Amino acid sequence: MYVPATLMAFNNPPKDTEKPPQFVVGLNYGKYSNWSVYLDGQTLLALLWATGVLGNCLASIKAAGEEQPLFEFEHPRVSMAMDVLFQIQQTGQTDFTMGSEWDQQFSETDPILTEEFAMQLAEYDETIWAQNICERSLALVLWMIGEYGCRASRLCFPNDSDVNRKLQAVLLILLKIFQGKRCTIVTDQRILEEPALAAEEALG
Repeated sequence: MYVPATLMAFNNPPKDTEKPPQFVVGLNYGKYSNWSVYLDGQTLLALLWATGVLGNCLASIKAAGEEQPLFEFEHPRVSMAMDVLFQIQQTGQTDFTMGSEWDQQFSETDPILTEEFAMQLAEYDETIWAQNICERSLALVLWMIGEYGCRASRLCFPNDSDVNRKLQAVLLILLKIFQGKRCTIVTDQRILEEPALAAEEALG
């Protein structure tokens, strides 16, 4: 069943359910975040799960002492987006600042997710990182996925390692979510378990 993330996941919904929470209003005004106001709850879960996998892949690359990353993006803003996503997934925060100050409207202390939604995140190793995520960090995660999604075209993976195959699959998952594809954690897991299959076909 389609349950909008605005009703399922976010704290402090307005009394008038016809109006979105202020957090969603802020997302809607963001050039690279407005795509996310249409997320349903299960797809938001899948997005946070995929972001967790992305962060773990990048952490593995860094731990191996490789030049980060073992892939090339055609646009420097995509590389920036990956760096910010990695910071937030690993630490919950980022020192990234926006010249427009768009991110300053969001709280850095108040958790944005409801207790019920956070309990679902506790069920997976890949989503625990987001249990207590604040408004600003979640807004920046969604913005950076928009930065990536707008510019994702051809990725170059010169190293055919297991980590890179997983990384390639999870980037495709995030791209499909950005493009409006509804999915679940189960769908994400199937793609990562068999990345040799055409991920686009697995998503439909």
